[in-house]
Amino acid sequence: MPELARQIDTARLVLRPFDDADLDAIVEYRSNPRLWRYLRAEPPAPYGPEHARMFLEIVRGKAWSDQPWYAVILDGRAVGDVDLTVDAANRRGEIGYTLSPRLWGRGLATEAATAIVSEAFATLDLTVVWAETDVHNTASWRVMEKLGMTREGVHRRRYLKHGVPTDWVVYSVLAEEWNERNEEPR
Repeated sequence: MPELARQIDTARLVLRPFDDADLDAIVEYRSNPRLWRYLRAEPPAPYGPEHARMFLEIVRGKAWSDQPWYAVILDGRAVGDVDLTVDAANRRGEIGYTLSPRLWGRGLATEAATAIVSEAFATLDLTVVWAETDVHNTASWRVMEKLGMTREGVHRRRYLKHGVPTDWVVYSVLAEEWNERNEEPR
């Protein structure tokens, strides 16, 4: 079965597997409460090295062919992560991304996600890549829309956040839409 590349370079970023040297950087970006505002999981408080180690164990416990999970590296330091959950049987992938809140608004999440979606369609024979986010996370919607994704709808009361049911919006892009949108000019 084909797999995504272990390292992908973009204009400003390097996407690669996490390593132990990323521990302090993981603590730094994942300890910011703003990062957790729209994530499904509740943040451990305070977020410390033991939580970063658990995160690394989870990431490393995934088979690369099923869920490649990249560290987003900017200027030599991990500042976020991006992953693709692959459903090979149905030729689908779900992309997820987080980025240090201090870097929001600079197009870095879009740059990382674009690289992963492009690599996924080129390598894995997927028919669709999709994403979801809390309905209030408009910044994540913008990333999805910049990727050329179409809003499919809202899953009402999809997840509990602090014990309260929250609605989640779902976006997707089909392989043919991606390829048409990203064709090289002739």
